[in-house]
Amino acid sequence: AIVLGDVLLGEGSGALRISEIRLQPVLSSLFASRKVFNKVTLVGVEISKEQLIGISDAVSRLSAGTNFMQIRQISVERAGLVFPGGVLGDLFGELLTTERHVAIHLQSADRQFRVMFPVDKKLKEGQGFTFEAYGWRPASDNAWVIDSMKLNGLVSSNRIDIQGLEISTMDGVLNGTAIMEGESNRAVLRGVLSFERLNAVRIAEAFGQAPILQGDLAGEVRFALPLTDGRGLLTATEAEGRLTSHRGSLRNVDFAEAIRRGV
Repeated sequence: AIVLGDVLLGEGSGALRISEIRLQPVLSSLFASRKVFNKVTLVGVEISKEQLIGISDAVSRLSAGTNFMQIRQISVERAGLVFPGGVLGDLFGELLTTERHVAIHLQSADRQFRVMFPVDKKLKEGQGFTFEAYGWRPASDNAWVIDSMKLNGLVSSNRIDIQGLEISTMDGVLNGTAIMEGESNRAVLRGVLSFERLNAVRIAEAFGQAPILQGDLAGEVRFALPLTDGRGLLTATEAEGRLTSHRGSLRNVDFAEAIRRGV
């Protein structure tokens, strides 16, 4: 293999820094006018939302090849996706080419979540993506587990639009849309969620609170979450909406006695 270290692709704020690029050439092609590489591996690269829009174009062109070069397989190791508020790191994956489309597939080392960018379907508004997670724990120090999550959205230079969201967690289901805006620790995720059958006891335990309310929760909420770090989706600063409890009860509250007393 041919190994390139500390590579900088591009210029200015859109430049992409890669710790290592490994090139595995077809040896006989090194002496020909058209070089052929069986595999190219990008190691240790962090991609921001601005860079993602540009790298999709570059990867699409690389996969198509030129008169001077052909790459048969592109893979990624120890990658990170940088978004407002944090980084999804330690990802690996590859560029998948089928008869229908070309896409970048990345997944976590524990295979709990994966993200796909269809690089051959560039939209004027930005770069489309889909995200899936199964048995994912967004924060290691929190009991909240997402049984499954599916979302699709659009990445542009100044925001991330989550256009379709479905989450199964806490014995219930949530659906909605959201917008992620801002930079660094000033980023905010705003959106609308409708939910049903959420377990009130499990929600309280996930946030380290003693469960006061029992039952199944349903309703709709408009929210704004500060993304102070890559796992900051658990801290809400603003929320309003409606809430209904089915088969619910409040601990340490004797409703019968309260009615008798006229309270």
